Amino acid sequence: MTEIQRQSFDQGRRAIPFIDEGEGPALVLLPAQALDVAYLGGLASILEEEGFRIIRIGSRRPTGEPATMHDLAQDVVDVLDHLGVTAAWIGGHAFGGAVARTVALDFPGRASGVLLLGVEGARPLDD
Repeated sequence: MTEIQRQSFDQGRRAIPFIDEGEGPALVLLPAQALDVAYLGGLASILEEEGFRIIRIGSRRPTGEPATMHDLAQDVVDVLDHLGVTAAWIGGHAFGGAVARTVALDFPGRASGVLLLGVEGARPLDD
């Protein structure tokens, strides 16, 4: 297992925390709303040991402006661009699952697949 290093993607008025660990096919993990980027660490460790590159992406830090689901999906893609990742599995827990679905809908060429963990039943992804 590699050493975990928190990083932040800063662009404009937003700072997006992320952790990038491992090598292999990329898999993004998005935590539930208001949970720390380290929240899915146990799952990340197991997946890394199985040969995946795990990119855990947290929510943007407050900017004083509301963010839509589409804004949060763009944040995920911006971090992937920053890391040079063209496509990845997008996984999310609870609210992170809603963001993962929005990434897949807004950027279908970037999502190799979607992994939903502990998400609610079907409901519209309206802003």
